[in-house]
This record gives sequence, C-alpha cells and structure tokens, in this order.
Amino acid sequence: MSPWIKNISHWMKSRIYEAPRLDAWLEDHFTSDSGNQAYLRLFPERRHRPMTLQHKVSRSRRRLTILSLVPPEDTGGGSRPARLAEAFLRADWAVDWRWALPIFPWPSLRRPPTPSAAVHHLSENIPLLPSDLILVEAPHAAFLPLLENAPGDPCILYEQIDLWQGDLALGWFDTRVEKQLMERADFLSATSRVLCDGIEQMLARPCGYIPNAADVALFDPHKDWPRPVELRQGLPTLIYVGALWGDWVDLELIERLADELPRAQIHLLGRAGERILPKRTNIHYLGEKPREAIPAFLQHADAALIPFRKSAVAAAVSPLKAFEALVMGCPLVSTPLPEMVAIPEVITATPDDFAATVSRMSQKRPSAEALARLRADSSWARRVESILDLTGQR
Repeated sequence: MSPWIKNISHWMKSRIYEAPRLDAWLEDHFTSDSGNQAYLRLFPERRHRPMTLQHKVSRSRRRLTILSLVPPEDTGGGSRPARLAEAFLRADWAVDWRWALPIFPWPSLRRPPTPSAAVHHLSENIPLLPSDLILVEAPHAAFLPLLENAPGDPCILYEQIDLWQGDLALGWFDTRVEKQLMERADFLSATSRVLCDGIEQMLARPCGYIPNAADVALFDPHKDWPRPVELRQGLPTLIYVGALWGDWVDLELIERLADELPRAQIHLLGRAGERILPKRTNIHYLGEKPREAIPAFLQHADAALIPFRKSAVAAAVSPLKAFEALVMGCPLVSTPLPEMVAIPEVITATPDDFAATVSRMSQKRPSAEALARLRADSSWARRVESILDLTGQR
C-alpha cells in the first residue's frame, strides 16, 4: 500500500470515529458476513470482535503504561503488546494503554469495558496515569512529550519489536525520533539478537534480549480441537498464519511450494491487504481468523510455514506465530531467519530445499518432553519475568 492511500484510509477512519453515532450505526449494519465489502476494506479489523484486556485484577499494587501504535484488539488481540498486557494483568498489574495511529477497531460507543485497564487514543488528550513501568512499543513521535510529562518517576523500557522500515513504517517513522526515544529510556530491550546488536552498536548501551512468546493457555495441544471445515486434507496439510500484506512474505516461494508438492494443500490465514496472492488449485486463502480459532488449524495441520524472503526486516524479526505453532506441537519449517535458526525445534531450509524439507518434517512431531520444555520457556508470563528482571521491578 502506498503512503498516500494509507493516509487517506487513516483520515477516513478518524473522521468516522469522530462521529460516534454514525460509527456505531455503520458497524452494526456492515460487519456481518454479507456486509458491505467496501466498509470492511476500510475497517478490516471489524470482521471479528476479539475481547482483550478483560482480566480483572484482584489487588492492583502497580501500574504498567503501554505506548503502542495500535489498540490492544488490533490483529485480533494477538500482538506482542496485547499479550504482554494480559500477562501483566494476570500478575496483578493495572494497565494504562495509549495508541498513536488513527486505527479504531471498536466504535467508541461499542468499546467493551476493560475492568483493570484504561485504553485511549492519543487524540483524546487524556494525561497518563501514574505508573511504575512504561513500555514503549514503537518509536512514534507523539510518545516523546508523553514521556517528558509522565507523572511520578516511572521506569521506562523501550522495546524494539521490529526493524521499522518499508511497509511497517509507512507515513509515520523517523529515525531521529527512534534514537531520541531510546536515549530517553532507562532500559532497552529487543525481540531479536539482530535488533539487540544494532542498538548496542548505535548507542553503546546494553540491550536485553526478550523474544516473542505464545499464549500457552489458549494454544493447548492437549485439548481436542475440532477440525476446521475449511482445512482441506492434503499430503501434507500445510498452514501459514500471519500478515500477508508485507513484502517480507515470499509469495513466490509459496507458489513454488504448491507446484513442487501438488498433493499438498496450503492454507493462508491472515490479512493480505492489496497484495495479489498466488493462484493455484492447492493454495487456499482463508482470510484473517479470530485468534481463538488458530489452535484448531495448527493441531490438524501437518506443518506450519514461515516463508519469509531474505531482507533486513526478516533478518531482524522474531515471528510471534512461530511460537504459537511450536507450543501446539506443530512442526515448523522456516526460511533461514536468524531467530529461527537459533531455535532447535525449528527446521530451516533455503527456497531450493523448502519443499523437500516440508515434506519430510510434516511426518514428525516433537516428543512430550521437548514440547513440555518448549511450552515452559515460551510463555508470556516468562517474558514478563524477564522484563521485571531487566528493569529491577521484581
């Protein structure tokens, strides 16, 4: 998507959001399966209504502030900030969430109550609540004045969760702002070793390595998940879950995989945006699915795929969906991304060897011992512990 199209889309969204009654009426009339496709292209987040940050804190002793690009329910509530917020709530922290981009999955009159979390767009101009810890989850310029005027003396952790360039950063990113936010933070962390190394070289400061994780309560391989009716039986049955709109996803490799494994059935789950997906009889685009539906697909698939092309963005990424596949015991085959190479349970392969590797790995499952160990090490609760250790908040 070009910057001007994205800017127009955001402008239209914000104008609708500023008319609460109109926004609620449109949402009521056009988000059904037979709803207006033009409306759903503008508000793709409204195809599903994920309930996020619903956990009620029994005794809130401390508060976490999250500064994010998007609200917690964006991408189905499965983003790193949303998962961390849920884990902090379960550890009896209250949450103050502020987001910067003009993205509004909930109409303001339809936003569900969040008993232990305050959730606001920056346009509401509501001062931050006193917090013990502030997580900066993206380098947006609007976060600088918030940090300068934050009440009390909060500890600030800047988390670099992506390499902000290309499609990820259209229309808002400035490298100077990113550096200012890093310099303002008390502590730095990153989700990949490549990102950590880049920060340490640029600022000559230590950076904690805190990779992504999985919701092990939801992604439970011991539960008997019904087979999704859309999942076609193949030899093997394959699945990709995640954003398809970014140019880091190698659509040519998916097309090649379909040609080299004609008996396979390949299922693509995620938002494609304006990208043209490959057309093969054994490739099935299922669109974006609610987060709660994904475990069933993973349980009944023979293998999950991370088909990312070689790029600076891909080299720095810690694919969250990879952890969800792994804790479900679903074999995972990835192109050789640094973060995937470092995980013993992930099998990596070049494009030339990808089909043969997928065919071989689709017949294997991890041992019970290996799966238990992986689940213990890959929970969001464990990542919260790492954050508290890094920032001295234990």
